[in-house]
Amino acid sequence: RSLPGLDLDVLKVPHHGSRYQDADWLRSLDAELAVVSVGADNDYGRGSAGLAVRHGQTHVTRNSLVDPNYAVWHAVAPIYPSDVSLPLRVRGEVIGILAICASEPDAFQPDELRLLGESANDLAFGIETLRTHAAHEQARDTIDRMTHHDALTGLPNDLLFTESLAAAIHDADSRNAPLAILE
Repeated sequence: RSLPGLDLDVLKVPHHGSRYQDADWLRSLDAELAVVSVGADNDYGRGSAGLAVRHGQTHVTRNSLVDPNYAVWHAVAPIYPSDVSLPLRVRGEVIGILAICASEPDAFQPDELRLLGESANDLAFGIETLRTHAAHEQARDTIDRMTHHDALTGLPNDLLFTESLAAAIHDADSRNAPLAILE
């Protein structure tokens, strides 16, 4: 099972965190990031990330070293003693989380959690703004295409020709240049 010369950055943990994995082999891959399902019926989905995604609420793990929800993780990877997972909501739907880990137990105090909650809300707002902007751009492009092209053939229509002709006449006038139109 060795893969010589493999430089792994991201590992999709097999079978959604299946208990039938070879933990030593997974550790030997030394991936920078592991992607794991966080479903409710999955032992790997019972940590703060899975709970925050499923319940849409901030979840803080005070000490994962003694938390039974993290027992499966101890077997496959080194884990941080405490973490916080904050849901990112766009239009009422959880689209992801902001997860922060700390190297000591009970690392997150109430005032820090409030600030992190505000940061997660700001991040979600930024994501929503970008998505809204992209949707508006797409709508504008669709309207422009529908306005200036035939719906059946997709070819330029009379309106596009008229607008292009007006722009060409204006450009020629402003440069005092001749303009020829061929039919």
